[in-house]
Amino acid sequence: MAAMDLLSGKLLRSVRLHSPALPSPPSTSLPSRRLRRRRLAPLHCRLTTSSSPSTTTTTTDKQKEDSKTQDISSLLSSSSDPSSSSAAGKKKRSNSGASSIPSGVRLENISKSYKGATVLKDVSWEVQRGEKVGLVGVNGAGKTTQLRIIAGLEEPDGGTVVKAKDNMKIAFLSQEFEVSASRTVREEFFSAFAEEMEVKRRLDQVQAALESATEDMDLMGRLLDELDLLQRRSQDVDLDMVEVKVQKLMPELGFAPEDADRLVASFSGGWKMRMSLGKILLQDPDLLLLDEPTNHVDLDTIEWLESYLKTQDVPMVIISHDRAFLDQLCTKIVETEFGVSKTYKGNYSEYILAKEIWVQTQYAAWEKQQKEIEQTKELINRLGAGMLFNNANLIVERGEKIAIIGPNGCGKSTLLKLILGMEKPQGGEVILGDHNVLPNYFEQNQARLAFCKFMVTPSTLLILDEPTNHLDIPSKEMLEEAISEYTGTVITVSHDRYFIKQIVNRVIEVTDQTIQDYKGDYNYYLERNLEARERELAREEELEEKAPKVKAKSKMSKAEKIARKKQKMQAFQQSKQKSKGLKNAKRWN
Repeated sequence: MAAMDLLSGKLLRSVRLHSPALPSPPSTSLPSRRLRRRRLAPLHCRLTTSSSPSTTTTTTDKQKEDSKTQDISSLLSSSSDPSSSSAAGKKKRSNSGASSIPSGVRLENISKSYKGATVLKDVSWEVQRGEKVGLVGVNGAGKTTQLRIIAGLEEPDGGTVVKAKDNMKIAFLSQEFEVSASRTVREEFFSAFAEEMEVKRRLDQVQAALESATEDMDLMGRLLDELDLLQRRSQDVDLDMVEVKVQKLMPELGFAPEDADRLVASFSGGWKMRMSLGKILLQDPDLLLLDEPTNHVDLDTIEWLESYLKTQDVPMVIISHDRAFLDQLCTKIVETEFGVSKTYKGNYSEYILAKEIWVQTQYAAWEKQQKEIEQTKELINRLGAGMLFNNANLIVERGEKIAIIGPNGCGKSTLLKLILGMEKPQGGEVILGDHNVLPNYFEQNQARLAFCKFMVTPSTLLILDEPTNHLDIPSKEMLEEAISEYTGTVITVSHDRYFIKQIVNRVIEVTDQTIQDYKGDYNYYLERNLEARERELAREEELEEKAPKVKAKSKMSKAEKIARKKQKMQAFQQSKQKSKGLKNAKRWN
């Protein structure tokens, strides 16, 4: 009986034929297909695989063996193509060739949308041998999508993926790691060697068939030929090194020898991630894609992974939110923002510094652009709207509190900027006094700052542009009180009539390219300006009509209303006399 002896998981190097069990050969000669002693390479794999039932030597079984021979021939022919183990069947939008890129992969103008939402708009970057690229960006920026496009799992809507060669082996570790809970740890690692395990499975089948082929010399000859082909193929795929690689990698990932026969289901998520990582590292890929490899992995394994990947020359692309991991490993950072990629040389820390410099540069350019736009707008407004001031004259004395009023666009804020020298007049000049005039200027969004700063900063001239905007009533009252006690000069632009009434003793109205000077308080301005006074009275009547009605025994008659208006006019007249008195007092003093 023909037998294949197994010893410690290895095939013996010879086929021993037990002659008494064989039929007596003819006296003249041996059969034309002579049995030769064949040298068999030892097998070190102990992976238990499912095999076919033992083959018998019936006529039907011979047909089955012929079919198996055809199967193994097709296996060997397909296995000779290195790209056969890669995922196939998908049409990829790619352009390969060493002339395009010497090694690795290049993405050129990649775009991708999902249900009308654009994820990638213009993504271009490359990774070559020796480079370790880190993909960064907010969640949903399209980092994983880029890896899936490189791996051929998704098609881009536009752009090209350029590969160094057609048969490139790309290993992709996704966030959702793939392991089989029913396998042992050893079997799980062996599953990374699909082609090698198929050769091993066929070897087991042929060996089992040889043990059963006791009398059919033709069948035995075919099986031995098949076994010879399988042995040669096992050498081509380096089957001897499969278990060596697994045994070397397992302790590096933290697995003890006794873990080899434990079921995958008995391990936690972190250990399952190590298994997935180990499987792709065992494939010796041309390009390594890692999507969050440090998830579920403890610190010791992360440090081991950093050290291990540093020694690898294979180009790799890494997505990770572990900044220390990216710092230790990456030689290039690609940021995806708003669907567009930008490449930075160096690790994560160098990327942060380079981006900050880039942002500052862009911001400075933006500010310069905005300034030019504003200057252009102002020039257009001046040329389009004509002059703001024509032969305007104004003298401001120390201690005066002046309100500048007028419609929007008449030039109130421009007048303040002319006083401060922030703008230059096209004609005429602005002269500050010789007695230590120290101006402080605050815009409308700086009212609170103005309130605090002018209390502690020495100045003789306070210029306020809409100071009561964004202030609540208590803050307005505090500002009014502080300005009233301020001994210097105040010039303010404001539409807050109550505020103006409380603080000013002079009103400047800008209208029709001229300056109308009212040397008195706001009531004096209303008295002298009939149109303004009528607007004020109309406004008060409107407020009275909108106010809640209070029931009274009698209503005000028309005559009473006329009398009330006369009283208000008398009040204006008294205010006028008071203002004249103040003016004369200043002249004499």
